[in-house]
Amino acid sequence: MFRLIFSPKWFYGIDIIFEIFFVLITLLISFYGYKIYNLSRNKEHKYFSISFLLIATSFIFKILTNFDIYFNVFRTLRIGFHTIVLSYLYNSGILYVSGLFIYKFLTTLAFFGLFLLTTKKHSKNDIYLIIYLILISTIFSSFAYYIFHITLAIILFFLCTHLYDNYKKRKSASKFLVLLAFLMILASQFAFMIIFLAMEFYVVGEIFLLIGYFILLYNYLMVSRK
Repeated sequence: MFRLIFSPKWFYGIDIIFEIFFVLITLLISFYGYKIYNLSRNKEHKYFSISFLLIATSFIFKILTNFDIYFNVFRTLRIGFHTIVLSYLYNSGILYVSGLFIYKFLTTLAFFGLFLLTTKKHSKNDIYLIIYLILISTIFSSFAYYIFHITLAIILFFLCTHLYDNYKKRKSASKFLVLLAFLMILASQFAFMIIFLAMEFYVVGEIFLLIGYFILLYNYLMVSRK
């Protein structure tokens, strides 16, 4: 079974540590979001909490696929800009394909949910249509990895636009931190999209993700203490 690896060799396994942090951070964000919901009974915080729970779950599946790649490798071949890993553990291919699909689908769905929470302008038909498009884009991203990151970047771009508009209307440190966090996450998607130039951009993307999620966690810790 042939698989594409976009991480530099020296980063093999380190990205799993990053993703464990992503799981812990997004779970904490989900927890504090739900905690605020219990205090305010504002459903937006409840849906925010659910969205980050989906992100945490998606990273768990990504960790499983990375274990499948890094610890069941028989031979590596370098072709062009990509490292292709040849594994003879064909049974593990089910875990790899399904895990990667669930990771991409849940991540895209979660950020789309966050976008809906921000815009507050949607109908049920719009939601069904976009979930269908998310499903299709996830399937096609299996053949072209950048489709997933382009889709996320588009969602995040419009999300950041609305967050910026909200910040301009009523400036506050909390709104600025949320905007900054999602800008970091958006920057990570651009880094992932250009890894064909150098695989080190994968590391840059992981770092941007880590910064973005840490800022969100810090913001929610501050808000929950008020």
